[in-house]
Amino acid sequence: MRAEKRWYELLGLNGYQLGLSMASNVISPLLLPALVLLFMPPEKKNTYTALVYVAGLAVAMFIQPVMGMWSDRCTSKLGRRRPFIIWGALFNIVFLLVVGSSLFFQQSPLNAFFQSTFGVTASLAVLLLGIILLQVSSNVSQAGQQGLIPDVVQEYQRGRASGIKSVLEMIPAALVLAISPLLDKEQFWIVIIILMAFYLLTMLWTVLSTKEI
Repeated sequence: MRAEKRWYELLGLNGYQLGLSMASNVISPLLLPALVLLFMPPEKKNTYTALVYVAGLAVAMFIQPVMGMWSDRCTSKLGRRRPFIIWGALFNIVFLLVVGSSLFFQQSPLNAFFQSTFGVTASLAVLLLGIILLQVSSNVSQAGQQGLIPDVVQEYQRGRASGIKSVLEMIPAALVLAISPLLDKEQFWIVIIILMAFYLLTMLWTVLSTKEI
């Protein structure tokens, strides 16, 4: 039988949602367009931003339901959901490094090949790869996170748990105000490191404070 959760347990249960929301409020609306503008001519920014964004969404539409069904059948000693949160968050960090590494390809000899073959720079190709991989890992962890409330919270407390989740999803909207000036100064790696820290710390918060049945 599920035990009644205290407010701080419900907060910890939803902690990783803060990291996910921080990333979603920064990557697609801010970081991605800024990087595309760096790699492609200004008149093509919207076209290629949309290309990378839609490619990531297409992957997300497939991955999350598949990972959700897989986590339903998970028999790990850590529980059904936490392994997906852990591995998803760790790979989020790895794939953010791939996104950041796109900056190193701006003067790459591979530019000639990618531009003649695909009409894009090597940096944009690496960025596209990083975003797609990040969507995969992010949706792995989201599949685990979304299953926690119905798994470990009693029905009469689920409204409160969902309310806490909603509050945590809104907090990054204010934090983003501190991120925008960094992007204006092209401090891309600082932004990426901040996102990595959010992923890691919020994942640990949820995993260490949640006991699955």
